[in-house]
Amino acid sequence: MADEPYELDEEFVMQMEDSPPFQWLMSYDERFITCSAKAREGKAEIHSVGNPFTVSRIFVETFLNKSFDISSKSYGIFITVSGENQEILSKLKDHSGEAIVVSQGGNAKRLAREKGFDFFSLPKGIPSRFLFPEILGCLASIFSINIPLNKLKQTLPTISPSTPTENNVSKLLAYGMSRDFMISVDRNLMGIGRRIQDMMLQTMNKSSPIYWNDQVDLFLQNKKDNGKIVINDSSILLVDPLDKLNYKLKDLDLISIITILDFAINYYAILSKTDIVFMDVFKD
Repeated sequence: MADEPYELDEEFVMQMEDSPPFQWLMSYDERFITCSAKAREGKAEIHSVGNPFTVSRIFVETFLNKSFDISSKSYGIFITVSGENQEILSKLKDHSGEAIVVSQGGNAKRLAREKGFDFFSLPKGIPSRFLFPEILGCLASIFSINIPLNKLKQTLPTISPSTPTENNVSKLLAYGMSRDFMISVDRNLMGIGRRIQDMMLQTMNKSSPIYWNDQVDLFLQNKKDNGKIVINDSSILLVDPLDKLNYKLKDLDLISIITILDFAINYYAILSKTDIVFMDVFKD
């Protein structure tokens, strides 16, 4: 590949920063909202499906204190982007304690007002899978967790469409994905593995299996042409048996890692000559 021009550096790609989906991705660092609900004691139960469920899982796995128990029903957090998900609405109707509702509106907003629950609005016009900053920011603020954005602000310019492939880890990852590199994550990052699969499925109607970091080499045996993408909570490693895409990015945080992967999957769609799907696939 080093002897060939990088397809993702062609002019039509380099100028995509102001068009969907990259305009949504490039604004991630500006969209972490605060849901300043009244302080509550006790434990919480998070109710969500589809894309909000994946974000909730990432939040619980990686940002909440490991000793935090969300099994009690002291109060409920209900997330439905459309405000019309029947599973969430049914649980919301039956909920008798305190609750926080996060939605774009619809019947979820109506029920929250009727039952006196705190309600926080999500912006409209953005597909739910790209509402990652709003949902994660809201959850973090409810639990009084601060998410630093300094690394994300530094990372975004380096993975933009106008940044050449040699200096753009997201574009390099996309080339690896297009060559069927095996993707693996740490065992405590199951939510990020699910995020990768969700984004692929909804963006380009295909997905890749996700392996554990401590098992991926077993699956690579006798597959001399297969590289690997290894993700942990502070780095991304790209290992290429053809020695064209080798790359290691260290000292990251999880917000930056997720953003890098979101960019990579959209670049992968471009490489695959796939029309990127903007409509929400999951009914959330």
